[in-house]
Amino acid sequence: MKPLESVVFFGKGGIGKSTLASNLSVLLAAGGGKVLHVGCDPKMDSTLALARGRVPPFNGSPGPDAGERLRGFIRPAAVEGVHCVEAGGPEAGLGCAGAGIGALLEAIKDSAILEKDGYTAAVFDVLGDVVCGGFAAPLRRGFARKVVIVTSEEPLSLYSANRLIAMVGNYSRNGVYLAGLAVNLRDPAGAAAAEAFAAAVNTRVLGIIPRDPAVQAAERLGVPAVLHAPGSGFAGALTRLAGAISAAGPRTKPPRPLSDAGFGLFAAGRAVPRAPAPGAGKVRAGAAGVEEAFKAAGLTPSGMEGEQIVCDWDSPAGRVKVVLAAAGPATAGQLLFSDCAACLHPSSDPGIARKVDIMDAVRGLTGFRFDQLLGYFGLGSAFHGAVGALGASSGFSDRADRAGGEPRTPHLGSGHWYRFLFSSGSAELALPPDLVVVEHGDAECRFCDSFGGPLGLFGGRPGSVPDLPKARPNVFSTGLGRREALLGDEGLVKEALEAAAASAGPGGLVEFYSTCAPLLLAGDTDPAVRAAAGRTGAAISRQNYNSYEEYSESRAAARSALILRGLKRGRKTGAQPRFDVALHGYDERLAGPLRGLLAKAGASAAAVTEELYGPLLEARLQVLRRRDEALCPALDRAGIPWVVPPAPYGFEGSKAWLKAILKALGRRLPAAALPSREQAARLRSLRALARKYRIGLSAPADEIGNIIGDRLAEGLGIAAEAGFGFELLVYLEDGAGRTAALGDAARLGRALKTRGLRTRFFSTPAELQRLLSRRGGPDLVYSDLRRDPRVLAAGRNPFSSLLFEPGYEGALESARRLLELCQWKFSARYLARPSSL
Repeated sequence: MKPLESVVFFGKGGIGKSTLASNLSVLLAAGGGKVLHVGCDPKMDSTLALARGRVPPFNGSPGPDAGERLRGFIRPAAVEGVHCVEAGGPEAGLGCAGAGIGALLEAIKDSAILEKDGYTAAVFDVLGDVVCGGFAAPLRRGFARKVVIVTSEEPLSLYSANRLIAMVGNYSRNGVYLAGLAVNLRDPAGAAAAEAFAAAVNTRVLGIIPRDPAVQAAERLGVPAVLHAPGSGFAGALTRLAGAISAAGPRTKPPRPLSDAGFGLFAAGRAVPRAPAPGAGKVRAGAAGVEEAFKAAGLTPSGMEGEQIVCDWDSPAGRVKVVLAAAGPATAGQLLFSDCAACLHPSSDPGIARKVDIMDAVRGLTGFRFDQLLGYFGLGSAFHGAVGALGASSGFSDRADRAGGEPRTPHLGSGHWYRFLFSSGSAELALPPDLVVVEHGDAECRFCDSFGGPLGLFGGRPGSVPDLPKARPNVFSTGLGRREALLGDEGLVKEALEAAAASAGPGGLVEFYSTCAPLLLAGDTDPAVRAAAGRTGAAISRQNYNSYEEYSESRAAARSALILRGLKRGRKTGAQPRFDVALHGYDERLAGPLRGLLAKAGASAAAVTEELYGPLLEARLQVLRRRDEALCPALDRAGIPWVVPPAPYGFEGSKAWLKAILKALGRRLPAAALPSREQAARLRSLRALARKYRIGLSAPADEIGNIIGDRLAEGLGIAAEAGFGFELLVYLEDGAGRTAALGDAARLGRALKTRGLRTRFFSTPAELQRLLSRRGGPDLVYSDLRRDPRVLAAGRNPFSSLLFEPGYEGALESARRLLELCQWKFSARYLARPSSL
């Protein structure tokens, strides 16, 4: 059976793609074939001549059976053997046409309709200028194998063709290849320019189509030109083009687009220099010595911008920044060496830049490939596969598979391989229960923290996403779906905001957050915000991203005013304090032991609930885990006392926590609230066992001071109190900050109240691995990454702040857990690399 012929037409808007594609479909069907002509343009003009009228758009129509849905939108053409379907799209200025194309192609793929219904060819006609991945869906989804770029001899048309060649190259992994160019001549004398361009980008001209009055005459009649005027020059040229497309196979050397600078030279009739092919040139074997080569050249890699290495260069004329990148079309005109390109960073001092020769900087690197230079940052040749691996040299990399592939957690990209403690860094900001938060986005997004559907009221409507139980009862999702992506989201926003504002009521507060997908759609939500606020009297603020837990001055002030109004309403009901304290910011796991501590000190505590105003009005003192920039100003204005005591971890920390609370209540710490003799004896027993073990901490040199102050490591005092030693591994790029880092380390030791703090430095992934795995190194390593591959590969056990429990009994249990992990050698025996043992 002859394989399915699949062809996709691309080209500058108005260049004649639809005319050529529709006439090609006629010719492919002329020999008894069955052709599906797929219009991928929201204008839906590709099938007009074939179907002799408008074909209804698919537009992602809902339904369970993809094949049956799709068949309902496929129309037989007026030409025997040709069938038509249009992807459709939103009204002008709304929605995303690329999403519509993707929806149609998903239905074609899911239904396998091309194979099941016996099509011999598929022709995809894509709208003018491909400006995003949605319009490249026929290539991205692997439907079309042959790409035909329609162009004229004019420079702007050839420039568009050059950009499209780059797009085709991006999808060559899917088996897509450029069959060649179809040249729709405007000027008969311009054929030579098109041929020259094809030679410059290493492709072929499939056919040259002269201007022919028969085409305009056929279009006025609404019929394909090859049928209207079969003896015309156009029909003959199209017949030859169809044969050339059918015969075209992939070239041994794929086409390579010109850079913008190179195209400018071509358009001016000048010679175009080409960048070397990847891997060209004599290259050293192995990446050993990269670090030494950088040092010898006087280059200090300071980081990465995208996939480019940025270095500081102490040139004879002064310090400038040098950018190293993989050679390619975008690097034409730069200094080329090996498979790399080099140039000065735009931020470099122009006065110094004029006095230096960049070749002096990179001469010592000429024997290295770019992927070897990336090794300086702990990355290998597969940049995108290694970017999430944290530089780990073990099999526990953060890749989809050991051979490479996309990282599973790309947010841990290059530059974070040395980081073990991750802090949010944001101030606390209360989320009052009478605040209505609307997330405009997909309720199934992993970052969504809300109930599905507009305020959860419309979950049963056709096409809506299911309600998803989330942690925040007053945070709701609009439930953005494919329909809104295709047709626009204005109606959904209006519906959600009206419901949210009605729920908040006059004087209430609504925070509306546009998340990722709506931002890409670029819809206009301001009219709906103004209309809903005007009708209900609620205040509505509009923000980007679901950042409602992040601090901003305006957000804190608005929420503080809302909390103050809630407190005033509560006082009007006559609510009186019934408890000594109310705990805020402590979850039930922490609150239970802490209420027990308070009870021993003779202080009563309100139950921890999701409700905010009841505990605020029922307790004489508010105990906050951390200062809250919305709640604290409201409490001050309402005259309600509050305190932020020290973290209640360890014997000393728990006593300090109690003392701060009792002092605010005007009381002293009673003896009954101190650790018992039996508890003190158990702590001494644990110390006798723990003193031979060390706990590893790691931080960049300028972040050592944050270790104790950060909530993620606030229980480390338990380990010091139980007698564990500490080893601080400090990431330091050079020796310049060593003295300051040692001073910060000494202050950390004093804060932990331990004299057993060793400090060691590292600057590369290999050095870090040696410190973690060496004999006498740390037995445990603090890391916020679950199953941290760097720690496991060294045969050590990772732990995090989730291990720590508050109070006296919590301190003993936490110390016991630490001791058990130190004695447990599973990781050393089974998970470490053999070379580490």
